[in-house]
Amino acid sequence: MQFLKKNSVNWNWTLSKSYDGEIIELFSQGKKRIDGPPLSTGEYELKDGSSKLKLFVYYIRRELREVDDEDRERFLTAMNVIYQTSTDQGQRIYGEHFYGLDALVTLHHVGSAQRDSDHMHQGVGFLAQHAKLTELFELSIRAVDKSVLALPYWDSTIEEAQVSLGHLDSVFDSELWSDK
Repeated sequence: MQFLKKNSVNWNWTLSKSYDGEIIELFSQGKKRIDGPPLSTGEYELKDGSSKLKLFVYYIRRELREVDDEDRERFLTAMNVIYQTSTDQGQRIYGEHFYGLDALVTLHHVGSAQRDSDHMHQGVGFLAQHAKLTELFELSIRAVDKSVLALPYWDSTIEEAQVSLGHLDSVFDSELWSDK
């Protein structure tokens, strides 16, 4: 439960997980809803039109081992849609935040394949350019399935420690990469 104080009115809200994603429910003089989830920090109007609120939106990434089977399947299914759907077709179906693999690969290629400079991999552009591609990919995932809020990450130091201790021959021998 979070609390927001605005204009001497205390608001609290909860996130209710549903198949369609996270819905924000605000409670003050009664139950109010914002169709959601909000994709970014900004001003949102309550569904009944009674108020506008500034919401700060945070997405928490989870390590791959922390993602349950249901969330993993939703993520992989949405990722498969991105791989198999062109940007034009996907934006007609899923909206303006959808970018198919065709657009993501083109953006990476244009940024990295110029003869005079590799803007994707050399210098200060590496982190910023890849962060932007990751953001576009994440927006695409959420456009396909609103219940997938953030990309998972792999903490490779866990496997690296197991390799160092002689428990694994390679980080890719981890159970993480098995069919389980």
